[in-house]
Amino acid sequence: MMLTSRSRYTNQCGFSLTELMVALVIGLIVMAGVLQVFVGTKMTFNANQSLASIQENGRFALELIKPVLREGDVQGFCGADLIMNSHLNTGCGNEIDLIYDPESAFLVWEYDGTGRNEAFTIPDDLDPSGQALADWSSVDNAGTGLDLPAVFNDRVVPGTDVFIARRISVVEGVSGSGLASGSDPIELTENHGLAANSLVLVSNCGTGTDLFHTTGAANQLISSASSCAGVGPGNAGTTWSTGFGTTIQVFEVQVFGYYVGFDDTRNETGLYRVDLSRGVSDAVHEELVSGVENMQVLAGYSLPADQGGDGQRVDFWLNGDEVPSWNFVIGARISLLMASAGNADADSATRTFDLSGVAVTSPDDARLRQPFAATFSLRNQQLVF
Repeated sequence: MMLTSRSRYTNQCGFSLTELMVALVIGLIVMAGVLQVFVGTKMTFNANQSLASIQENGRFALELIKPVLREGDVQGFCGADLIMNSHLNTGCGNEIDLIYDPESAFLVWEYDGTGRNEAFTIPDDLDPSGQALADWSSVDNAGTGLDLPAVFNDRVVPGTDVFIARRISVVEGVSGSGLASGSDPIELTENHGLAANSLVLVSNCGTGTDLFHTTGAANQLISSASSCAGVGPGNAGTTWSTGFGTTIQVFEVQVFGYYVGFDDTRNETGLYRVDLSRGVSDAVHEELVSGVENMQVLAGYSLPADQGGDGQRVDFWLNGDEVPSWNFVIGARISLLMASAGNADADSATRTFDLSGVAVTSPDDARLRQPFAATFSLRNQQLVF
């Protein structure tokens, strides 16, 4: 039997409005679930990436600090403690005398209000411009209070400590080639390769050890007189402590200052270092690690022998403005607070961290933060706690 045109389409029909609405709702639910999984995965990825960056930068920052502190006050192949004849000017001001004091291998400036058992809240604005140098304090070996040196002016973010460390490294392949006495140049077997005004230490481990800014030819060591303004501190005299012959060893002296600085272009803090090895007038500031938001430093103090100290045991951990004499500081405790570069898709909140006994509270934001701490022995000696 032949089907008519009408009967051919009788059993064909589309979706009803109800069916279409149900399908749309189901599709939206599925899409919402997929979107939620995507957003959650992205948030987890961002958080893990920020945490990995924080951990990497925190460990790297401490590794950069470690060799300078462990080699602080090292005196080369000499077994005994050397008595240095310093050629450097004194009375230059701005704490230069203490920075370049031959007996000071480690110095700390404490930000007011960030001592042990105190609390500090990190401000939202960490731009250091206009921060007073008197907000940081330290003391010299006579107990005189010291403001932060001018070389750090407008560079250190509020609430963070500053420390200066000195290391001494051998100038390889160089020794004396002849006798030098009085103010005569010390002739060397090879070119020393040091930049002009570098700090140099020469010693024969016996009758003489001299510290000075080097001048002159590349195969000579001369301590020609120079002014505080010219080099800072520069040399006051030229006379050697003894007649140096072929038995001397030559050392380069490096003086570094470490602080938390601010990059206004990135609006981000970081660990900075200033190289003071060629004098304060030729100081070079550089960023070492980004993301360091706060630094707290304690000095490990060993009591003098007449007070029961043994030079190996840390009797007290002190703030920079509490140290009776820097000659008896044998250790350093460095605490860093690392922060992510931006919000890490976390909930906005404040958190409080213990940094060397200071309760440091973060701003109310969504950045990830993690503290890092390490204890170092100056001159890489074995410390007893």
